[in-house]
Formats: sequence, C-alpha cells, structure tokens
Amino acid sequence: MKQPFDIFWFGETGRNWIEAVDTLEIAKAHIEKLPQVFSGSYAVLDQRTGNRISFAAKIQASATK
Repeated sequence: MKQPFDIFWFGETGRNWIEAVDTLEIAKAHIEKLPQVFSGSYAVLDQRTGNRISFAAKIQASATK
C-alpha cells in the first residue's frame, strides 16, 4: 500500500522531497527529528485529499568553541 503522506523541505533550492509515511502523526515526529539547521520550512502533503500542512524550521544555534 502506498504511504499517503509526503514530507517536503522548502529551502533555497526549492522543494525537496524527504520521504513518505503512513500517518500525519508519524510525519510530524519525523520532522521534529530532522536536522533543522537551514532556513526554510517543511510541509506534509496528504496525497488522498491534496491538503498541505506547513511547519516552520526551528533553526538550531551552533555552538562555537
């Protein structure tokens, strides 16, 4: 069975597909685990309905030594 939720990252180079998952909850959990050190945003597209949910990237501060 096809996984209906696609995760995308939108950055300087445009839209980049990350992966497909089974549920919106799994998509949200995966976005939280992705490295978020670049500007841009993430979106989840429900292939069944065409609905898109956007998430802003939480930029992590890099530690300098």
